[in-house]
Amino acid sequence: MEINISRLSDGRYSYQFEEPVSQLDEEQVVSSLKVDCTLDKAFENHVFHVKVDFEAEVPCDRCLGPAHLHLTNELVFTLSRSEELKGNDLDPDFRYLAPDQNKIDIRPDVLDTVRLAFPMKVICKEECLGICLICGKNKNTEPCECSDEKIDPRWEKLLKLKKN
Repeated sequence: MEINISRLSDGRYSYQFEEPVSQLDEEQVVSSLKVDCTLDKAFENHVFHVKVDFEAEVPCDRCLGPAHLHLTNELVFTLSRSEELKGNDLDPDFRYLAPDQNKIDIRPDVLDTVRLAFPMKVICKEECLGICLICGKNKNTEPCECSDEKIDPRWEKLLKLKKN
């Protein structure tokens, strides 16, 4: 996903990339990764607007079955030839671009954007019942006879008295 910037005049440019799954390092991505990139060039600044779109399959956090997701994410970052950004480590959205650099590889930024697109909790469906904590059966596929009622051991002797 390299963009040649050596002969670009000021203005807006659009690029589209489509990476097959075999080219990606991400195991969860099951469809080809579609990347729409817009480059706004003005003077020494190159502003990138990147949008990624892909399908993924990850384990459900409740039942461990497959969860299919359609994910999109966006990223904006600026590369500049300004000497002021040469030692900038504070803001990753503004980076220094060396005067002799003619190509920009946005692949690392795209992969970071893909990783950030995944939600913290994944559920296969809203009605997912999960796994039984006692017997380990998937409650979505087979019934479970276990009781979810836990008894605090401090009250156990009182329950015995109540039953008698």
